[in-house]
Amino acid sequence: MSGVHSEELVLLSYLDGELDAKRTDEVRKHLDSCYECRAFLTEARATLRMHDEAVRGSLPAPPRAWAELRPLLDDLDAERRQLRRTRPLFQPAWWAAAAAAIAMVAIVLRLSTGQTVSAAELLAKASAQEAAPAERIEVRTSKRSFIRAARYGGDPELAAMFRLANFDWERPLRARAFAEWRNGLSEKHDEVRVLQNPAARKGSYYRITTKTPEGGLSEVSVTIRAADLRPVEERFQFRNSEWVEISEIADQPTQDPGVAPPSLAKPNPSPAPTEADELRVFEALHRIGADLGEPIEVRRNAASVEVTVLGASASREREIRDAIGGLPHVSLRIEQPQAVRGPGNQSAEASAETPSGPVHSRLLRLMGSAANVDAFTNAALETSEGILARAHALRQLADRFSEPHDTLVNLTADHHRALRDGVARLNGILQPLTGGVEAQRPATTVDARALLGAAQRLDTLLTLALASPNQRDEADEVVARIRRALADLEGASLGFKP
Repeated sequence: MSGVHSEELVLLSYLDGELDAKRTDEVRKHLDSCYECRAFLTEARATLRMHDEAVRGSLPAPPRAWAELRPLLDDLDAERRQLRRTRPLFQPAWWAAAAAAIAMVAIVLRLSTGQTVSAAELLAKASAQEAAPAERIEVRTSKRSFIRAARYGGDPELAAMFRLANFDWERPLRARAFAEWRNGLSEKHDEVRVLQNPAARKGSYYRITTKTPEGGLSEVSVTIRAADLRPVEERFQFRNSEWVEISEIADQPTQDPGVAPPSLAKPNPSPAPTEADELRVFEALHRIGADLGEPIEVRRNAASVEVTVLGASASREREIRDAIGGLPHVSLRIEQPQAVRGPGNQSAEASAETPSGPVHSRLLRLMGSAANVDAFTNAALETSEGILARAHALRQLADRFSEPHDTLVNLTADHHRALRDGVARLNGILQPLTGGVEAQRPATTVDARALLGAAQRLDTLLTLALASPNQRDEADEVVARIRRALADLEGASLGFKP
């Protein structure tokens, strides 16, 4: 299997089942001993799952009115175990499956026709019919705001930032510019929402948000008018904590193109919120455990730190309001998306299948009854889920904050401490199956991304082994993989320095 590190197509062919039996066996044996290839394959699986960008034949209309879901939200905890057994593979947390079922916050937008619209499809259609952009645009940053010609690339400082981020500064407010930047990313996460009558605008709009760990831009969002698929607003979050907002300007008087007159410059009416303000929001959410996988979005802009809570129960909504209500520069928005009705929906209970295969048979022999196996499975998967939530929280803190605030240090240390405790607890839970894993030496140069990758790999293996109805690999081989992944995670957790 020499050369696999430089031949990623071999791993992708293995993932797609395109290799012959001999080559497949070679790759499988190599994966058992190669951490880097296992990491690549796990990331590839997640990417393929999240980024289905097949172009549909036509763009569906905006969704019809949906049924109210608030009465169902308080029942989610009661359904958690069933959801956990039937969750999609490679899903990092149980709520993500539930949230995707009740809201349009994932990669694709599920419409009442039963069709889906992906970010790639929507951008492709908007690019294909893109007319002349607005003649003038307003540009806002944390330091200033001005109006410029839409087809003008001046302002050397901003031009350099956009050029380094591979985004078109000459004509930024275009679907094609967004699509070209997005298509150049190898790792990204898309989110598509439908907005009805957003601030200062009337009608329906799509908002596409793409987040990435690559390059100078960590997040870009574009708001597209549904009637003509015309971009009207964009927001750019740079990795150095700088942000830029761009919006079209209608009916502006003509002036010399290419120059933003000093008379148009206008100071912000009040000091913009700082990174410390944003961090205080995370600290407040952390105190009530709301930073561990709940569908809550925190976004800092020129005026405030916006906190958007999606699909919270009434009691949880009150807790969040109490936690952040007194913080300065914070605005809170509660959204209650409603499920999209589609044909042929089945309940999780109706579609659930009982796991089978060599691992399940071994567990039955070890534990004596299906009830004991179920208890073992739920304990293992829920503990792994908790570890994964902590790893995601650490990755988010590392990506969002650069200054070494005391609050950041304390939050990171607390998540890391809980993660290590979870790894030790999971090792004990799995002992009947794995025999336990001896303490590992700390891995070197472990960052938040590597720690998250190790947690994702173990969670994926456990889900396949314990909750998949089609698991057919030999029990000894599956257990050996779990032991290695658990050892990798333990080493990564010991090597990570908060």
